[in-house]
Amino acid sequence: MKRILILIMALAMVLCSCGPEATYETPYEFTYEGLTLTLTTDFKMKNPPDAFTGYYESEKVIVMTLFESLDQLAGAGYDKVKTLEDYTKVVAGEFEVKSDEESEMMYFTFERSADMKDYYYLAATKKTDDGFWLIQYACRAKDKELFADMFLEWAKKAKIV
Repeated sequence: MKRILILIMALAMVLCSCGPEATYETPYEFTYEGLTLTLTTDFKMKNPPDAFTGYYESEKVIVMTLFESLDQLAGAGYDKVKTLEDYTKVVAGEFEVKSDEESEMMYFTFERSADMKDYYYLAATKKTDDGFWLIQYACRAKDKELFADMFLEWAKKAKIV
């Protein structure tokens, strides 16, 4: 939950000055720490907030990644988390979990409010040999119709390298 609150605060700061310049049309791959994300040329990689592995932002969207090793999970009391389904259910909490077997990922969506603004999130999970990736895509809730399908397509293209 701490990670979600950090994401909400970061999102509120980033998305306050959104402009119409971004097109989200030209694909661009970012590879960092063993994960390749296909986003667009509208994104820039930035220093991630504490507790996250990677952070990417555009004018209207942020993407935050987190790698959690099996050892880290065991040290935090989640030593029985071994499968992608187990991990996704832990991070999703009360949200409905869906899967995409073709891309070997699971995901869930949710909305949260911060600073009197509403935000939409799609969180995807992927498994590696030694842990799990949590990839969170977020935008203002008013832009959900524009980005919901795009978030899912981007999540399906995420690759472990």
